[in-house]
Amino acid sequence: MKKTLRETSQDSNNRVSGAKPLTHFMRGQIMTHDAIRKAHFERLNSYRNSTEYAEYANAIGADIPQGELPSLIGNRWEIDEQIYDEFLGMLPPLAWQGGSFYMCEFTFADITAKFTKEGDKFYCEFAHYPRHTARAQNNGEGRSL
Repeated sequence: MKKTLRETSQDSNNRVSGAKPLTHFMRGQIMTHDAIRKAHFERLNSYRNSTEYAEYANAIGADIPQGELPSLIGNRWEIDEQIYDEFLGMLPPLAWQGGSFYMCEFTFADITAKFTKEGDKFYCEFAHYPRHTARAQNNGEGRSL
């Protein structure tokens, strides 16, 4: 029986890593760790095409992205435990509590990546870091940094 390209790719990924295919789905397809990791980094690097970045760019006098832009905030995506652990160990986490933490390296302004564990599921999303925003407001700046 001839295998599909997806099955062949999964087999070769599993032989290299020794892992079983993960049960993450994107557009109805099972994704391997490598595919999940690639999609995760694409999401992390897409922040410049957002309404929040357009507002930030305008405020600092940088080139403003054009067109209809999606919001970064409120859109989380599923990752796997390996990616969660990788980012937890990468830099000191901020506000690590109850399985959630923020990256200490900010994407821009008060926005950073937030990682969450809920049961056996793991997620990432862009979020306003609440303490950074509160500090700016307490300093009388009136807006997030």
